[in-house]
Amino acid sequence: EKNKLADAFNDYGLKEDDITFDTIRKCYLVSIDLKKALDPEKTDSEEGQNKAPQDYSLYKYTSLSAFLSMLNNKTFRMNSIISMNDIYESEWMEHLLYGTSEITDEQLKLTYVENKNVLITSFAGKGDDASMWRLYGKKGNGVCLCFSCPSDKITKIIYASENDEQFKALHKKVGLLKGDGINVRFVGTDKMRYFIKSSSFSIENEYRYLYDAR
Repeated sequence: EKNKLADAFNDYGLKEDDITFDTIRKCYLVSIDLKKALDPEKTDSEEGQNKAPQDYSLYKYTSLSAFLSMLNNKTFRMNSIISMNDIYESEWMEHLLYGTSEITDEQLKLTYVENKNVLITSFAGKGDDASMWRLYGKKGNGVCLCFSCPSDKITKIIYASENDEQFKALHKKVGLLKGDGINVRFVGTDKMRYFIKSSSFSIENEYRYLYDAR
């Protein structure tokens, strides 16, 4: 089975030493450069640009009342990742790689329990953007705040759809192996899932700060 896996992912540079078996999930864990596999053009041509520089300016659109609350309380609000406007938040990557059949109702409930204390706040890459004013700035009646964000604290969102060739290629390999009775998961998906969103949200050009309050 490890030989089959090594052959299937040979074009991703996988070797047998990069394959382990998870006795809890009853599946093989495959270690490939997942970020490069899913976003090869950006990884090659924008290596250093995906991470924000030390004094990178990012923007947050919010209501005037929320802004006044920040000032009065000297606090910054973060949301649980399970309360976002994207109902597939943190599950979109699972869907694209493994298919919806992999997520049972029971697993989904456990995912909600597990993720309820994973907190995020989002920033936009553009200031004074009409779409962001409409979506998050109270249709122009709110405020747009500019923050200087350190590169080791934020991550740029990767937007993906079911038609993306990179996801389709990996999904097809997973399906063929499953047909042979070999279940596969990719090392790194548990962390990356918080930074993969549907391409229908790409207009937001989101950067994300995540805090694990567990």
